[in-house]
This record gives sequence, C-alpha cells and structure tokens, in this order.
Amino acid sequence: MLDNLKIVASFSDFNLLQKDNSGFIYLGKLILVPVIDKRYYHITKYQTVIENLLFTITENEIIITNSLHKFIKGNNYSDLTFSELLNAIELIEEITGINAKEFIIKKLEFAINVITPNPAHQYLERFSNFKGREYDKMRIGAFWYGIKYFFTEYCLKIYDKSELIKRKDKENINKNILRFEIQYNRSRKIPIVSNLSELKDPAILKEMFKEFIETIKSIKCNGEEDFSLITPRERELYFAGEVSRFWNVEKALNRNTAKGKIAKYRKIQNKIVPKDLMAGFVNSITEKFNQLIED
Repeated sequence: MLDNLKIVASFSDFNLLQKDNSGFIYLGKLILVPVIDKRYYHITKYQTVIENLLFTITENEIIITNSLHKFIKGNNYSDLTFSELLNAIELIEEITGINAKEFIIKKLEFAINVITPNPAHQYLERFSNFKGREYDKMRIGAFWYGIKYFFTEYCLKIYDKSELIKRKDKENINKNILRFEIQYNRSRKIPIVSNLSELKDPAILKEMFKEFIETIKSIKCNGEEDFSLITPRERELYFAGEVSRFWNVEKALNRNTAKGKIAKYRKIQNKIVPKDLMAGFVNSITEKFNQLIED
C-alpha cells in the first residue's frame, strides 16, 4: 500500500542532541555515526540504518528515507496491511522520540500488488499511453519487466514484481505479481496527506486510494479499440495523439488550440475503448486495497 518515502522533521536546536567522545550522536533510541566529507575532512551529517530505513541528521533536521514496507516486513513484495502500517509509524515515533505529526512527507509511493494467472510481464504489451504520453520500458539487462510514465512531479509504474525480485535479489517467490505504483516526487503532488501522522487515518488512506484508482483507470490499452465507431478524421487525430511528439509540437505552436484537440482526443478514446477494458485489473486492485485497509 505505502512503500518508499522521504519524511523530514525540523530541530529547534541541534545542540540539544546527546553526544559522546567517539563522535556519535544520540536521538531517542538512535545512535548515529558521523559522515566525513573526504575532500574537506569535516562532518557533513550523521547517519544510521535500521531495517532498511536510512536515518540522517543534519544541522537542523532529521530525514528518514527508503521503504516503510521493508522496514516493518523485511520485503516489499508481500502485502502491507493497515495495522502493519500503524505499527511502522508507531515504531518510528518510538525510535526517534518524535511525534509522527512533526514529520512532513516530501516523497511517497502508493502501490498495490495483484496476482495474475500468467507471468505478470506478459500483460505489459496490453498497455498503451497515459494522458497522451507513451511509456518508457523498465529493464534489467535486456529483460523487459515493466513500464513507466514519467512526469515532473510523479511517476506511474506497472511492472512484474516477481521477475524483478528474482533477477535483482535472486529470490523466487512463486507468485505472479503485477505491481501498480505511483511515485510522488514532490510534496505538493501527494494527495490529501501532508504529515506522517495523517497516514494513521483510514479515511485519508481511502481518499488517497480514490485518486490512485482514478489514475489507473486513465491508462489506455492496445488491441481492443473499435475503430468503426469513429470517423476518418477522428481516426487521424487518434493515431496522431498516440505519439507524444505530436502534442509537444501542438502545444509549442498554440497552447489553446492544443487544449481543444486534447479534449477531442479524449472523447475519441472514450468512444472506441470498451469501458470494461481495465475492469479486471481495477477490480483486483480495489479488492486488494479493501482487504488491506480492513486488516
């Protein structure tokens, strides 16, 4: 449900942190070691790692990064339930001695894993564009294991989690897992929530999921369009709109005209693509989230 994140809490006074003669500093139950700038030979920060989470202290803030899922479960291919999420947040509070509401969320991943009957990477060719943008292929070596749509403030990914774990971590998990993931790279893009404490509220998580699933529904798929439902001129605009460069040129020439064409293009998409095309994936994702939020 929630995975990689970056959260930050500010200090009122760095000098209040406990120190010892070894150069270590102490915060709550944390023991952090100094990181030395190799060029200028001075301390730039203090760090430690606990169960995958990286804790970093600078002169005026503590920064926590990496996978919240792995922190509490040891992996991120299993399911993270709401109760496990609460445990993870409460453990961060216990370790640092800082209330969760003090941690501002800077980056966050929201993801749902679904089980597929066939190897998950076999479904990748079914996906087409998202908001008029073509996907980039995610690879390990020559193997194509996922797709991603990259934007400045967020990234949408769909990938074979089983194959990624097998090839990257040399672990066979004996399940076909297709992962749908939104990686929010800017805090202003993260829906509803602003601090870590708010993730304890199931109502907020449900609102986050609503935006997540609406985004997933916007992904277009190949091979099942009914082109007999549109005119030749509409077909021309549809195929032009499948190429991201077309929209780049249109926006550069006349942004207002481009907006009108984008609206027409989306109406055409709705005409030719059966409404239940993504229904199977959407239903599976929704069922999985409902299970996780209740556990």
